[in-house]
Amino acid sequence: MPNDRCNLSLRALCNIYQTMAVKVDMYAAIGDIKKQIQIKGIQLAHHATLQLGIINSFAKDHFREGLTILLHSASSVVLNVLKHVSERGIKVNVIVTAGHPSNTGTIVAEQCKEMGLPCKIILDSAVAVFMSKVDFVCVGCEAVMANGGIVNKVGTYSVALIAQHFQKPVYVFCESFKFVEDFPLGQDDVEAIVKIKEDKDVHELNVDYTPPEHIDLFFTDLGIFTSSGIADELNQFFLN
Repeated sequence: MPNDRCNLSLRALCNIYQTMAVKVDMYAAIGDIKKQIQIKGIQLAHHATLQLGIINSFAKDHFREGLTILLHSASSVVLNVLKHVSERGIKVNVIVTAGHPSNTGTIVAEQCKEMGLPCKIILDSAVAVFMSKVDFVCVGCEAVMANGGIVNKVGTYSVALIAQHFQKPVYVFCESFKFVEDFPLGQDDVEAIVKIKEDKDVHELNVDYTPPEHIDLFFTDLGIFTSSGIADELNQFFLN
């Protein structure tokens, strides 16, 4: 995995595929069972190719000319949404955190330049200084927890807290294959959730947990949800 990522997204996808794979006719011949499992995989892969487009369609009405948005970390989903916004001829101003130590802000700034969107990189510690100038915050995530919280690049929780203080909405953009059944109660649970290696210091964690009460909306391929609504959707997702 890249240095600034954990393996939660991969584990979530594998868990969803496994959940789908066992929902086959186990009384069928072994060849038929294999074929059914293969079809499930093809269906999941096909849906994955459509997810970004679906998220774009849900997000388009929330972006208008002249908005200023704050980004933290380099989310492929958020960048794809911005690309779609730019292609529609809508110009928004982007402020992105530097994202130390992996410097994800540089990646975002380069992508924005290619899209023709103005982008300013700020220090991670300067979020409070610029938050008053922002219309809303956009982040992706490594995974969506069963209670509607998210695990994402370290610093996301701090950004969400500052945004709430300034009464600025926090929007999360993510695919449904990032849904997980973990139910953290606080930051201390992140270590166990991401399965940090025994020889790695907990202070080296490059992700943190943002509780659901600090998130306003989720934009997913299944629809737009509030933080409480996404928790209900997750329950139905894993039950079905």
